Amino acid sequence: MPVETTEKLLLSAIEAARFCGVGRTLWLAMNNSGRIPLPVRLGKRVLWCAQELRDWTNNRLPNGELMSRQKWQVFKENRKC
Repeated sequence: MPVETTEKLLLSAIEAARFCGVGRTLWLAMNNSGRIPLPVRLGKRVLWCAQELRDWTNNRLPNGELMSRQKWQVFKENRKC
């Protein structure tokens, strides 16, 4: 029997910001400056993958900072099998 889950796979800017502990305005500024993972576009909607945000926040730089979008993309490519 399949297990039902209520966890969302894709998050809006407000939900993604809340997930990462910042406000919507800061989240959008971080997106514009390339400091967060790339969003997914579905029609006119801009969404973030919840699992990617979870991975991004769990894989910090040695100094504890979050990776920039560019560093995150390189990190993701290098960990693929």
